[in-house]
Amino acid sequence: MNTLTQQTSTQTNQLAPGISIIMPAYNVGNKIDIALKQLHENLAQITSNYEIIIVDDGSKNPPQSRMITTNNKIKIIKHSTNLGKGAAIKTGTKYARGEYTIIIDADGDINPKKFKSIHNST
Repeated sequence: MNTLTQQTSTQTNQLAPGISIIMPAYNVGNKIDIALKQLHENLAQITSNYEIIIVDDGSKNPPQSRMITTNNKIKIIKHSTNLGKGAAIKTGTKYARGEYTIIIDADGDINPKKFKSIHNST
């Protein structure tokens, strides 16, 4: 049986976020650090009302970043075993509270600089 655990920093903002970023992650280790920094920098130009949900899909090398423990906009959901990217996305959507949801891989393959133009077109 699979179990989920959730780690979150203390939530200071009780309002629902405008944007939820779901980030499935499997064996990314500290490679996620660059992606999180880029996300944070680019989202800060759009809004302060966002959350990043990292779903660790049963990694042996789990996501590691100082931002995970210090940024209250980031939460980690952990699968106890690897269930696949689709299951990680589905889990993330269960926890997402934003009006808009974006799915982005933890390896930083999508440039978050495009979020501003997407946001401006809504």
